[in-house]
Formats: sequence, structure tokens, C-alpha cells
Amino acid sequence: MPVIGKNEQLLPNYVGDRPRSSVLLIRSSALRFSTSLAMEFNSNMIAKRFDSILKSQEDSREYRGLELSNELRVLLVSDPTTDKSAVAMDVNVGHLMDSWDLPGTAHFAEHMLFLGTAKYPEEDEYFKFITSNAGMSNAFTAPNHTNYHFDVKPDQLQGALDRFVQFFLTPQFTESATEREVCAVDSEHSNNLKDDGWRNMQVDRHMSKPGHDYGKFGTGNKKTLMEDARTKGIEPRKALLEFHKQWYSSNIMCLCIVGKESLDELENLMTSLDFGAIENKSVERKQWLDHPYQGESLGKRIEIVPVKDTRSLKLVFPMPDLSMEYKSQPARYLSHLIGHEAKGSLPLELKCRGWVSSLFSGHDSPASGFGAFEIKVDLSPEGLEHTEEIVALIFAYIGMLRKVGVQRWIHDELQLKSATNFRFQDKQTPLDLAQTAAEKLQYIPMNDILSSNYLIEEFKPDRITELLSMLTPQNFYYRVVAQKFAGQEGNTHEPVYGTEMKISRIETNSITKFQEAMENGHPSFHLPEKNTFIATKFDLKPREENNSSIPELLCDTDYLRLWFLQDDEYKLPKAVTKISITTPMVAHDPKNTFLSNLWSWCFTDDLAKDTYNAKLAGLRQSISMGRFGTFIKVNGYDEKTPEFTKFLANRMINYKIDRVRFNVLFEMLKRTLRNHAHNQPYELSQHYLRLLIDEKYWSKEQLLAV
Repeated sequence: MPVIGKNEQLLPNYVGDRPRSSVLLIRSSALRFSTSLAMEFNSNMIAKRFDSILKSQEDSREYRGLELSNELRVLLVSDPTTDKSAVAMDVNVGHLMDSWDLPGTAHFAEHMLFLGTAKYPEEDEYFKFITSNAGMSNAFTAPNHTNYHFDVKPDQLQGALDRFVQFFLTPQFTESATEREVCAVDSEHSNNLKDDGWRNMQVDRHMSKPGHDYGKFGTGNKKTLMEDARTKGIEPRKALLEFHKQWYSSNIMCLCIVGKESLDELENLMTSLDFGAIENKSVERKQWLDHPYQGESLGKRIEIVPVKDTRSLKLVFPMPDLSMEYKSQPARYLSHLIGHEAKGSLPLELKCRGWVSSLFSGHDSPASGFGAFEIKVDLSPEGLEHTEEIVALIFAYIGMLRKVGVQRWIHDELQLKSATNFRFQDKQTPLDLAQTAAEKLQYIPMNDILSSNYLIEEFKPDRITELLSMLTPQNFYYRVVAQKFAGQEGNTHEPVYGTEMKISRIETNSITKFQEAMENGHPSFHLPEKNTFIATKFDLKPREENNSSIPELLCDTDYLRLWFLQDDEYKLPKAVTKISITTPMVAHDPKNTFLSNLWSWCFTDDLAKDTYNAKLAGLRQSISMGRFGTFIKVNGYDEKTPEFTKFLANRMINYKIDRVRFNVLFEMLKRTLRNHAHNQPYELSQHYLRLLIDEKYWSKEQLLAV
């Protein structure tokens, strides 16, 4: 039985009245039993079946959920047209379960698990098989789960699956590889040391109240896993074996397999392998009800010095874990409005002042039991000098939402849009499907596994109001990221990544200012208008007689060529319009390239207030510059696409640049070019390769010099 603190709670092994299970796909060539023997064998191994999994009516894949006798949850996905088979196993253990004496244990276990097994003792046997059969394999360790996944060409699923399952039956944790894998973990951490994303995330964890598991160093490195461990008398491999023995149990594992075989064939393949033999140690899922952000963690301003020349402001409000409230998605209502970019919105007001370039808001649950609502903006140089005013405006918008109350029509729009998106969603790749389904099976009931991210089935205004009441000046901290904070008095360094930072208490008069802003509001803020872009007609156009397999030339003049091709494969009520304006001058030299991209940035930014509703309704536009001119792409539901395309064309013809936004975006583009040198090596290598092979492709230094 795992040891927990007095404020922690263990989750039951079931979600509601339905057991947790996992996902798996199987190949027909793996059938080893006669039908009658297989059915008898399956009935002994399979404890429960789920044949009512809700899926989109346009989804041609077939699904079956299973729970094995060892409580392993399995999702089978049959797709006869797939070009890859894919498998993922998700284990409900992550770095929050690491011992404080050995940070990085869960991540270390992820590395060591992939070595030899009793059946396949050669260390790289699994990887050799996967890569020689057009596949890939990877894994990641999160705060409270670890995900292992691969894909492979469909006719090799059995061999790959047999090798994969051995990792959860008889892993060897090869002793001779211990130091090598510790060095591999250390290498990962070294690559992240100068990554601002990792550095900022660890600062957020550093803000946890003392002793909370969320404050741990999740990646680990050679110092924590070997040097410090041995100083404390801990043998890393022995500690790893104890960690694995305690946590790797079938009842907290979820498996997903996608393959071309029928569901029955997949089931027979799965049962012919030894997934039912994975040991069930009756481990209980852990939940952290004691929130990491409380007391002294709140009411703070953190100033962070980044590696890259970036500027941002983020507000963090502690909230409950809302993962199980997927049927109502109450935080989605809030993020929809706070992040809305149309007239009367918070982002538009901040942009008009020249203070920000973008705004993001949303709820996140880092681990089971607690969550946070975050509002983040990218700052302009002027915005960096007005961070308190920006925070005050954010609270003024929150105050407006409180005063107008929760509106049913906004919920109905979100409900309709989500239902439409679920029905006509793009087909996930096999690997993405397997990976995300296995992860979600840890907490989502089997029958809702495909729809939980989409469908909003319940309207709970009281719960939305309750969450809105948590967005107060007394219940948050915020951080500002900018290089100008380097070397200032009072700076310290975050202990894991060495990030230079300063933590100070928000002054009382600032809290009062934020409170008054929330109570008094702002005259520019109001709710968005109803969204007229949401499609409601999904009838397909009549099929063309003798439909061609290649585009048909409808118009050919000195100034225009127009092509058309009717889709005869996916048969969805969607349309794609592509416009290519041939103007080679846009990339003729570095100056023209810089100016054309700056124009594209400004135009796209200006469109946001008028096209945000269209974006929410599934209409997308992209404008890019290439060697031969300007490229415009519009895609979305057929009912609204023609009207939206005409609107974009008219806006482009009559567009005039706003001076305030120009200054902000001009500086932002230059900053992006300067920051390119801090990208990962593989990104830099791709850039320099293009410099060698492309005729009209310019270095970042050439573009900055214009």
C-alpha cells in the first residue's frame, strides 16, 4: 500500500460505476486459436465489455472497450484503411510520486523500461524491430502519468505488440545500462537548461507551498539520480526497482491499440498475448486535494529573466481539478469570453493601447486533485511599463462578467459549436489517437472516451459563477518575464534551472486598485455579439457526373486561372479555397522579404477582431509569403466559406495599416528574428540547410540588416 500524507487522498479504481480500462488493437495474422477456444479463453480474461462507445456519425472506425480480469483497461480501434498501426500504454504514475531524496525516478524508470526483457534480452531488439518496419517509438513522463507509445506498418503489429508487452511483464532494467541511462536523462535536462518554457514552468512549481509534491524537480539529472543519491547511501537501480515494484500495476494502466484488423481479430490477438498476465498490485490512484498554491504562494509578483528576448505577463488563479466535469466544461465558458478577440473584448482593448500582441486563457489540471486558471499575454516594450494597468484591466473585464451574469445563449453557442466540431472532426493519426485515448482512459469513462473533449451536454450556471468567484485579487499571483530585470537588486536564482528571478509581495495599494477595477469595470468592455458564422446546413452538394480525379480548369485568362476538384473521398460538408497571387517581388531580396512578412503580420493581426467569431465557428484563414508570391488559404464548413472568402478579399484590397499596431508588430518581428539563434540545434540545422538549397531564402541576419 503506498504511503500518503494526511491531506492526500487515494482515488478509487473506477470512474463512477464504470471501471477504468485501456486501449488495444490486434492483427488477424496473430490468431492462434480456433474460434471456440479463443472465445472461451477471452471470456476468462475479459471482465467487462463496452460496446456503446459514443463516436461521431462521420467516423468510420470501429471501437470496443474492454476491462481485463487484472483491471487493465483496453480500447480496440479497427480501421481497415489505416497506413499505420499504433499502440500506447499509459501508467498512472509520474514524477510527483518521486521520493524527495531521488528526484527524477519516474523519468529514469521510463528510460530503463525500454531495455531488454526476459523474452527479448537484447537491449535494442524492440527499437530495431520498430525502426526496420517504418515505425517510431517514444515515451514521456508527466506529473502523474507516464505514456509509452509506438507506431509501425500494419502487417507488423503482432511482432511489435509482443515485444511491447514484455516491458510490462519482465523488464530487465539492465544493471550495466544504469549509468548510461542516467547520463541520457542528464542530457535531456542539459538540453532544457536554456529553454525558457522549462525554466518558467519550474518557477511556477517553485511557487508551490513548501513540501507539496508539485514543487519537485521532475526530470532529474546525474546529480540527483547518482551523485546525490550515493552520497545519501541510495543505490539508484535498487531504488528504481522498488519504485517499479510499488507503482507499475495493471489496475492503473490503460492501453490503446489501433490496427487494420476487425475488432474480433484485434481482441483475439490481444488475448493471445500476455496483457492479462501483467501483475495487478491493487495500487490506488493518488489524488492531491491539498492545493500547491495557497497561503504564502499567493499575492506575489515574480519577475523572471529569460534566455531569449521575450516579454510576457501571466496571472495564475488556483482552482479545483475539473477533469471529471467534462460534461459541462464550466471553465470553457470563462476562457471563451476572456480570450475572445471581437469588439468589446479584453484582448482588443489591450492591443489598441499597444501593450500586448496576444492573449491566452484557460484551465489546466497538472495532476489529479488540483488545477489552475491562467491568463497570459505577450507584452510589447510599452506594455512592459504598464503591467499593473494590464492586470487592472483584466480584473475590470472579470468584473463585467460578474455583473452581467452567466448567459444561456453563450453556453448554447459553445454547445452547438462543439457538437459540430465533434461530428466533423479531422481524422486523428493512429499514433495521436492511441496516445491521447490511453491517457484519457485514466479518468474518463469508456463510453465517453471519444466525445469528452468536445460535447458539452450540461449547463451549470451555478458552477460557472462559483469558478468566476475564484478570479479575485486575493486569490492569484502573477509573473512578468523580461530581460530588463537582469541584475536588479533583490534577485535570486531558482535552484533547479538557475533562472534569475525576484519574488516580492504585491503591495496593498495595488490589490486595492485591482479590486476597484473589478468593481467599477471599464466602459469599453461588453459581451461579444452572437456568432453568425456558426454553420447549420451540412447537406452535401450533388455529386458531379464523371467526377475527375484531378482538378478541372474552369477559367484560363491572362490574369486568372481557376481550378476546381470535387471531393469524392471524405464526403464532408467542408470546402478549401486556395488563392495564389504571383508576385515574385515579395522575396526578391531581404528588404522585400522583411516588408512583405511585416505586412502579413499586420494584416492578420488587424483581421482578428472581425474574424474571431469565424475562427470559433471553424472557419480558418492563413496568409503566407513565399518565393513566388502571396498565398491565401481559407477552409471550413461549406455553408459559410464563400461569404468568408469574399470578406477576406475585400479586407485585403482596402486594408490600411494602423500605426500603433505597426510599431508593436515591427518590434515583435525583429525580436523573433533575433531569438532564432537560441532555438534548438535541429531547428538551426534546418534553417541553414534551406540557406544552402533555396535560391530566395535569406538568413535572419540579412533580414535584420535591412
